[in-house]
Amino acid sequence: MRRGEEGRVNKVTGRNLHRPQNKLGKPMSSTTDSLEASFLDHVCEQKLALTIFLVNGVKLQGTITWVDATSMLLSRDGHSQLVYKHAISTIMPNSPVEIAIA
Repeated sequence: MRRGEEGRVNKVTGRNLHRPQNKLGKPMSSTTDSLEASFLDHVCEQKLALTIFLVNGVKLQGTITWVDATSMLLSRDGHSQLVYKHAISTIMPNSPVEIAIA
């Protein structure tokens, strides 16, 4: 933990609220390099338009503006929706995506 971050603690769980950041200083979805984390960080940073299909068949469209371990924020036309990852079936970008995993 970095200096000055000691005070960011969840009052209910007592867990540290520090979120890891990527090379650009933006929040990462996890500390491990995975295809999911790389893909979500890429589409978030590039503000790529995409379609998300939920497990119940609902179709959502927009851009991902925030990602954490359990959820993401999807924005469209000035409105935002919190989408839980466990409810997602498929994420389909509107344009091709190339991701290099180290």
